[in-house]
Parts: sequence; C-alpha cells; structure tokens
Amino acid sequence: IVVTAKTGNAVVRNALRRKTRAIAHALIRDGGLSGDVVFRFRNTSTAPSFAEIQSDVSRCATGWGLS
Repeated sequence: IVVTAKTGNAVVRNALRRKTRAIAHALIRDGGLSGDVVFRFRNTSTAPSFAEIQSDVSRCATGWGLS
C-alpha cells in the first residue's frame, strides 16, 4: 500500500493504509483477491471514505476478473 506524503499528514496516510488493509483482508478471506496487488494513493483534496475505497477496489477487482 503506497500513500504519498502529498496525500496528507501521517494520521491521514495511516488511516488510508488501515482502511485499505481491512478491505484487502476481506477480499482475501472471501476468495476475491489473490496474488500480489499494489494499492497506490495519489494526492487528493480530501481523503476517501471507507465506502469509497471499498467501491473502487471492488470495481478494480471486477475488472481484473477476481470478483
């Protein structure tokens, strides 16, 4: 999980990592994600919510044919 310093302070970056890790663990547990995946967050004006991250990851996993 790569979160650039431009994304925000350490609190924001760590929150994004924790949210993404939780979503990835759920996908792995459900069998929807396997192998190596890199999540990269670029600078944004606001930090995405858990639901936004989850929908983006699910959309990408569907595009990869994983879910």
